[in-house]
Amino acid sequence: MELAGIPHSIFGIPLDALLVSAVLLFLLLVVGLGVRRQHHHQRRQTSAKADRDDALRLLRSRLECGAISQTEFERLRRSLES
Repeated sequence: MELAGIPHSIFGIPLDALLVSAVLLFLLLVVGLGVRRQHHHQRRQTSAKADRDDALRLLRSRLECGAISQTEFERLRRSLES
């Protein structure tokens, strides 16, 4: 049934059902992208901390074997932590 040339369905599916479905799909996409972005952000933070820990471990190892002085170690450690 059409009122003033405006269809009430497309392929036999009522327009209100199509609109509700489109809105729900949009919301699911927005939520899904938000969750994915948050997960990626947390993974990057964890990775950065692991990289700092590895660098600090390497500095300690270099200090122990005498490759760098205590002063150099402290300078490099401070630059890692900032």
